[in-house]
Amino acid sequence: AAQDLKACATRAYDKICRTAASLVATGDALEREYGIPIINRRISVTPIALVAESSDADDYVLMAEQLDRAAAEVGVNFIGGFSALVHKGATPGDTRLIDSIPRALAATERVCASVNVASSLRLAKTSA
Repeated sequence: AAQDLKACATRAYDKICRTAASLVATGDALEREYGIPIINRRISVTPIALVAESSDADDYVLMAEQLDRAAAEVGVNFIGGFSALVHKGATPGDTRLIDSIPRALAATERVCASVNVASSLRLAKTSA
């Protein structure tokens, strides 16, 4: 996170490239070892609405572009996490992310967006 969205996006790019540098090579090795094709290689990151909310940006398209760039750099098919978790209410960052989704998806090739709007909860029956 950072107050400046460009700095935040650069940090995300750098961390993804650093930590996922050998992901595709590892997948290739597993394919050879077990003889099972791996069709999609993907990365998922912390929901961007949480990460980018501390910035002063009006939209998060720059974050999506940097995620896309990182996914291309490490060679994965797609990257998930351009997301907001609003099942308990929307923050200003959630709203900015949701508003950014159309432009972010239009500007990227590998970015997957999502909005979690509900969750389920199982309640155990208690006896009185």
